[in-house]
Amino acid sequence: MVKFYVNVHYNEKDIAKKGTRWDQDKKKGFVPENIDSLAFIKWVTELNPENNYNLYSEHYFIGECMDKCWNCKKNILLYTF
Repeated sequence: MVKFYVNVHYNEKDIAKKGTRWDQDKKKGFVPENIDSLAFIKWVTELNPENNYNLYSEHYFIGECMDKCWNCKKNILLYTF
């Protein structure tokens, strides 16, 4: 199971406890698979507007890899989702 970690502010911990669980090893809260993670989106550091991320989906992911261009034969970055 992949854990969806959240960074909850201390003054909001009681709100987050209603759906998150605690990972004792990492000392972080996470959203279990059976809970809709969109309800906890405001506590995802990586999606903070200051980090220039503007995409989130619970079911889609962006992948990046390097490959050779079929035309010029140079290494290029490829993206998929």
